[in-house]
Amino acid sequence: MTTTNQEQVIARLQEELKALYRKCVDADQKLSQFRTQGMAKFTALFGTDSPFDVQAKTFSDYLAEAAADLDALTKLPEQPAQQWQDHLNQLLIKLQAIHQLLARFKTI
Repeated sequence: MTTTNQEQVIARLQEELKALYRKCVDADQKLSQFRTQGMAKFTALFGTDSPFDVQAKTFSDYLAEAAADLDALTKLPEQPAQQWQDHLNQLLIKLQAIHQLLARFKTI
């Protein structure tokens, strides 16, 4: 992948994180309401088999991990290209997991 392509991918991912931010904040507010009502008594949104290192009760914490991964991706050297691609794939898996959980949560 060329430097220009990498920059385009990173720019698109930054836009995606910005769009997810608002959704995560809204979902976290809803979770807070559930907790106030004595509901949402779970210890983490994702299980230990998830792609995330963090175990948290809010979407924002998972999004922060994805944002940190994107930041790390921007600092990787162009070579080896496979390392960059592997980091990108892991980030995409995390973003997909957030999207899927937000979609399921929205139906509640």
